[in-house]
Amino acid sequence: MDEETCENPNLCLSTDSLYESSEWVKCSLDSMESIAVETENEIRQLECLYTNSIRNANGIDIDRNTKKALGRFTIRIGKITEFEDIIRQHPLLAHVKDSLQLYLTATIGPSETCEKLMNRCKRSKAVSIVTNSQMIAWDELITFEGIRSKKADVKVVILCKSKMLADIALGEIHLSCMQYLDQKPHAGWLSVKGSPVDNKHKQRQAKLHLEVSFEYDAMSRNEENLKEKRMKKKNLEEALQLYSENAPKLQANNRHPAAFGIEAVNSDLYIPGFKFTVDAHHPGAVQEAPLPDKSRVETPYGRGVVICYRKVSKIYVIQLDPHLSGQTSSCAYLQRDFVRDEPEYPILKVFSTVLTPYGLGQIVEIREKDGFVVVQAPFGKMYIQRNEIRAPPKSVDTMTTKELIDEAVSTTEKGNELYKQSKLDNAVFTYLKSLDYLERVKQQTATHKQKAIILKTMVRCHLNIGACKLKTDAFEHASTACTNAINILTILLENRSGHVVNWMARLGITEQLLFSDWPAKARFRRAQAYVKMHKYSDAREDLIAAIRLNPKDKSCRVLLKHVNVLYSEQKDNEKQAWGGIFENVGADVKGNEEKEQFKEKKIFGSSDNELPETRAENLDATAASASDGHSDIFIKTLVSVSIFSVSVATFAFLAFRRKHL
Repeated sequence: MDEETCENPNLCLSTDSLYESSEWVKCSLDSMESIAVETENEIRQLECLYTNSIRNANGIDIDRNTKKALGRFTIRIGKITEFEDIIRQHPLLAHVKDSLQLYLTATIGPSETCEKLMNRCKRSKAVSIVTNSQMIAWDELITFEGIRSKKADVKVVILCKSKMLADIALGEIHLSCMQYLDQKPHAGWLSVKGSPVDNKHKQRQAKLHLEVSFEYDAMSRNEENLKEKRMKKKNLEEALQLYSENAPKLQANNRHPAAFGIEAVNSDLYIPGFKFTVDAHHPGAVQEAPLPDKSRVETPYGRGVVICYRKVSKIYVIQLDPHLSGQTSSCAYLQRDFVRDEPEYPILKVFSTVLTPYGLGQIVEIREKDGFVVVQAPFGKMYIQRNEIRAPPKSVDTMTTKELIDEAVSTTEKGNELYKQSKLDNAVFTYLKSLDYLERVKQQTATHKQKAIILKTMVRCHLNIGACKLKTDAFEHASTACTNAINILTILLENRSGHVVNWMARLGITEQLLFSDWPAKARFRRAQAYVKMHKYSDAREDLIAAIRLNPKDKSCRVLLKHVNVLYSEQKDNEKQAWGGIFENVGADVKGNEEKEQFKEKKIFGSSDNELPETRAENLDATAASASDGHSDIFIKTLVSVSIFSVSVATFAFLAFRRKHL
């Protein structure tokens, strides 16, 4: 559209940069429609109250269903003036050096004029008295609901307090419901009647500004509210109708109305919340909002992700997607005019594979005249509109860094749901699948924030795998998973001041969780696995470390007591088993050597000897559990889970390597 002109140069039309402003893309009336629905619900509630109201013998309306009185007495507290003399001449307040505070209490009575469960005494907020101040303001509303009789009275008391003194009454005002039977608000300055102590001295009376009203006719009150709500509903419906008629003319759903200038004004286009006028919404007064970080965008050099926007130079830093030829991705520094949101549908090219509502197909022809795309499917040709075509699902090898991380996070959440449903084998498979996604992330292209998300997801996956394996009696795999989590957390602790740890704090991972709760949980679960594997010495070390990290955990202390007993029994058995060797002095050296070999075998050697058999058994069980259609990645990842700690440590090391260089 060409730039329009008008007589007033200050009201000239917008520039091309505002033609499709990201601030106003998809301008809709969702908020106004929600207000219309809320107004309709309020009208229904008022209509029910109007029909359910009856009047008691005292002339007060009550609810027909609940039998509760609907009388309401409201007091809006305004300002108080001329209170200095009262404080200055008071025997207890005259020499107080601490800061004083004023507040009000309102009490309604007698009790028979109110509902039994009604709060008959209410208090305002305390306001500090500034030195040499002439006025104090509250602007606070006190409401009593549930008044059953017009003979109710309200006593308003002005009190003063300080750090050293209790509440001291400075004066009071008496209000009666009989004074406000017209049900209209009455505002004015009322004189404060001083206390008996103050009456001995002649000073000016303080004045308090109040706005008081008493409403006992709920029918008339609801009728007025109904009129207001119905008028509001009518105006909303007219605005919605006006918008629906004029918005299509200007394509307001995808273009800023300011780009159309006088044409938009003449059409009386309605924007959510206000009417559009050139004076108030001149294009020069409208600032285009930059695209947020991580937004998918389209540039002359291909598609990519927004890393940041430099406000001073007004330049986007774009991480371009890697080329299909395998070249590494690069960054582009582009002005705003060359960057736009990535369309929801893919860039259409002939002979490219696309996803349609009827399955995959290949584009044969792109018809520019009518906008249809001819797609060759296995069962024949289809003529489909552009907006119904989507990009085909990506394979793992072609996913970007962001897509791999997002898929890993969503897969972890699915695993958590399976764990809650006690589907432990499926949950383990899901966690391993998430870890496989994270292993494919290239460290050179990952940002500090992405590394923080990766390490956080890894820790959670390994902790949850350990919990699942404990419940399925796969104790060796449980200890391995917990060891992986401990390795990551240890590296994070060593790089506590790094950028990755700072990003974890931004993501909501507190230091208590990262350096205390998670390590304690990992060591506790590994200790449970060690106990089942009869490695009581290792279990003791983990439990002692867990108690140091989280002293309030009772489960660690209980298990430690049990492990100490088992550890003592194991030591006694070892002494009995090795006792005969020390009978001969000449065999002492040999016995010590054999004992050390036994210990080494106990700690290291036995696991190496038994590991192939254990792995074979676990692989058989894994293959059986994966026979229901899971991919081969499950077996592949499960085989590597016992050595995955090396990969985890490598990833964590690479995450912090740049900081040390």
